[in-house]
Amino acid sequence: MLGIGGGMGETSFNEVLAEEIQKRRRYWRDNPETVACQRLQLVENTNEQIDILVRSPDSYPVAVETEWRDPAIDDAKGRLGKTVKGMRYPIRSVIAVGLPENARGWSQSHLREEFQNQENVPLQMVMLYSNIRGDGVVIPNLLESDIMRWPESGYVTGTVDDLVRLCEYASAPPSLVSRMAKDVAANITRIAADLRSGLNPRIVESITQELGQYDHDQGLRLACCIWLTALRLQNRLVNQSESLNAAGLRSFGSVAEDTLGTGVTAHAIRGEWRKILDVNYGTIFNVALKSLNTDIPEDTASGTLTALGELAAEVSGALLGNRVDFAGELFPELLADREETAAHYTLPVTAELLAGLAVDRMGVDDWSNTEELRRLRIADMACGTGALLRAVYGHIRHNHESTGGGALVTCTRR
Repeated sequence: MLGIGGGMGETSFNEVLAEEIQKRRRYWRDNPETVACQRLQLVENTNEQIDILVRSPDSYPVAVETEWRDPAIDDAKGRLGKTVKGMRYPIRSVIAVGLPENARGWSQSHLREEFQNQENVPLQMVMLYSNIRGDGVVIPNLLESDIMRWPESGYVTGTVDDLVRLCEYASAPPSLVSRMAKDVAANITRIAADLRSGLNPRIVESITQELGQYDHDQGLRLACCIWLTALRLQNRLVNQSESLNAAGLRSFGSVAEDTLGTGVTAHAIRGEWRKILDVNYGTIFNVALKSLNTDIPEDTASGTLTALGELAAEVSGALLGNRVDFAGELFPELLADREETAAHYTLPVTAELLAGLAVDRMGVDDWSNTEELRRLRIADMACGTGALLRAVYGHIRHNHESTGGGALVTCTRR
């Protein structure tokens, strides 16, 4: 579509921008329907058009609304709370984008050329996210108090890569992540207390020592956190790993179904975790197996794993993707001795900033080259929860996929 006087129209720009967004993430490239542009009837029961919509099955849809020069704040507000056709949950986040005025005179082919050096196409961005109460609730007329904005005033200027990262961040609004982390921590505390009531002191001491803890309650909370993480990863690997599918890996739900209502057994779960260990993921499943030791009475282990399996399903159903960082978000919530040990954990937002600065200085010539990335060596000499290491890995993966990298880079712990 051409603009007035034969220049580029907003729709034409959006079509190219959507292409650029899609090719910067492997999952989006492999699944064309994840990024939609200028489609009618994307919003349930209306003929409204969304400029660009980014949607993945395990996270909330994110709308991108554009306008020449200044970010499209009013259009963005109008999308919040609306339900996308075919999706259960409403749009909680919208990114308002201001397009560069000088691009009005370009053709789409010229715009694609300029995106080769994305610094030539600066975008002004504002993220709006809604304080919608209750999953699946649509609020047709949000109040200003229901809408939060980042930055609080003005806008940030960045590249299409920055817009992609903002889309990923916006797919799990900060208020939801924080609420879920606190809910999960509270549930883990309750499950750990129930676990302790079914164990004799010798077994409690054994689990606590295995995890390098001194406080017994804290040791059991940490054990439950590790088992929860293992169960969530087990469920994800069933759908994502061809080698583990070939090995017959079953999800927690599948294992539970085989028990015919008698309760999942720790023996069965250990068997699934050993299948995973035969392939990889030793840093998680070695610890999980050792702490889920065979001295734990079977009925106590079954009750604990059943409760954690239900919690894992609840977290997955919250559509936060991988945004709930169990170590970074939950570990500090579960520790009882932070003041005593003078423990100060790096906030996720701080970790993201420091990681971005560090990765920019790595001197990688070709981010799409997997072998070049495998040669990188990264250390955090004051590693606590691992927030910095995970953030660095995330930035490396983003750069790899943004430059067309196919296979995800693996991370080896030493």
